[in-house]
Amino acid sequence: MYCKIFKDKFQFIIVAEINNTVIGFIVLSCNEVKLLHLLSIKNISICLLNIIKDPSILINLIILYVKLLKRDSKTNEILHFAVVKNFQNLGIGKKLIAKVLEIHKSNYIDRKLITITTNSKLIKFYQIYYKASIIEKINLIK
Repeated sequence: MYCKIFKDKFQFIIVAEINNTVIGFIVLSCNEVKLLHLLSIKNISICLLNIIKDPSILINLIILYVKLLKRDSKTNEILHFAVVKNFQNLGIGKKLIAKVLEIHKSNYIDRKLITITTNSKLIKFYQIYYKASIIEKINLIK
């Protein structure tokens, strides 16, 4: 297995491959969230149309907005993380996280590293191997 690291202005994408086949990846965002960048006439219009179709979207939108307001601008976030099912429990996820931690520690030591997930298996993975703690839990379904 080997990893390829791709970088653009605000994120790193680390891809695990075996024999030129992708078996896992992780995306680390290093971008400061600016709420004004999220707002545009197009985005607002799409959002309003979707809220008319499904009013529960408004609740999720409010929760997201509150999270963005509370988020520290000096925070890096693991946006996406996946390993192909047949390759899980072989240490590939740990190697991907190790690369993220290496990048984070060498370039962004002054920032927090967070992720937002509803995947209970992934939450246990972070808690067991990285002593991660849940800083906020939101129940979206009653």
